[in-house]
Amino acid sequence: MLFNSYEFIFLFLPIVLVVYWGIAVRQRNWRLLWLTLASYYFYAFWNYQYLALIIASTAIDYWVGPKI
Repeated sequence: MLFNSYEFIFLFLPIVLVVYWGIAVRQRNWRLLWLTLASYYFYAFWNYQYLALIIASTAIDYWVGPKI
């Protein structure tokens, strides 16, 4: 899926935005979780074999971030 494909513009992006704005503003953690999962799906759609690499990168960044 590419950013300029019809599949992204008319299917993926509207679903992600509707769910994102449907989650209450006060529930910031749930919004961030939704965007993270949507991002994982987007990258896995391109090549699912790299999904583990992206998840590992996210986990390492989450762990190292507060220590900086």
